[in-house]
Amino acid sequence: MSIKEAGLEFGTEIHNELVKIRADQRELAEDLTQRINGVANRVKALDAKMDKRFDQVDARFDQVDARFDRLEATIGTMQGTIGTMQGDIETMQGTIGTMQGTIGTMQGDIGTMQGTIETMQGTQMQMMEILVAIQRKLDVN
Repeated sequence: MSIKEAGLEFGTEIHNELVKIRADQRELAEDLTQRINGVANRVKALDAKMDKRFDQVDARFDQVDARFDRLEATIGTMQGTIGTMQGDIETMQGTIGTMQGTIGTMQGDIGTMQGTIETMQGTQMQMMEILVAIQRKLDVN
């Protein structure tokens, strides 16, 4: 084998090796591209799932906010009712005080009436005694 042939063979082998290296690089690049695309697809799917989850969480927060709004409205109504009830209680306390005064007056009137009844009974007894005395005098005559 001559130097020329050896040089050509060496050049061919280098060229073939470079072609193999380039083919391997392209194959690795395609594999890497497929992996990147796979990861991108997974990221997109995960992003879609996360968007769906965030939408669900947002919907739940909206429901909770609506419930809090209803509770606040109910509490406001209840506070108004309690204020009205406090006013009614104060009115009732005033009425009870007036009734207690009236009861005291009635007890005094009852005491006066009992005294009057006792006086009337005493007067009736005296009248009966007078009538009995008159009847005895009439019976004697």
